[in-house]
Amino acid sequence: MKKIIKLTESDLIRIVKRVVNESEGRFDYKNYLKFLRERKRTLDGQLIDIKKELDTVNNQLKVLEGFLDPKVSISVSKMPNGSDRYIGRFIATYPDGTSKQVSVNIGPVERFDGKTDPRLIEVAKEKAIERYGRINPDYIRNLFH
Repeated sequence: MKKIIKLTESDLIRIVKRVVNESEGRFDYKNYLKFLRERKRTLDGQLIDIKKELDTVNNQLKVLEGFLDPKVSISVSKMPNGSDRYIGRFIATYPDGTSKQVSVNIGPVERFDGKTDPRLIEVAKEKAIERYGRINPDYIRNLFH
């Protein structure tokens, strides 16, 4: 990434002296226009680099937030054997920016005191984190190193 150029007061004075023809005291529009075009090109390049870096950070943040604090929705599902189980669903974001809904089996309904049971929510998040880690193991490992 290119280094961002910050102009100091002395830099600005030097630039103004360069674009003002001191011997005649007239403003040199051609030199000033050339300066502005060069400055715009420099800033455009910096913006492109910053945008790329911001996109990378946003993607890493989305993956990491999804891993460390998954938003799990919990529902009851009837199993083929007739028992009811809690199922958790969350969105897993992949390193390439794509995402997919993933389900985890939380456990039998009888183990918990309803959908608002704090233990149910804790188990749902733990199982989602475990599952998420299996989806992106290398990527998650590399984020912490």
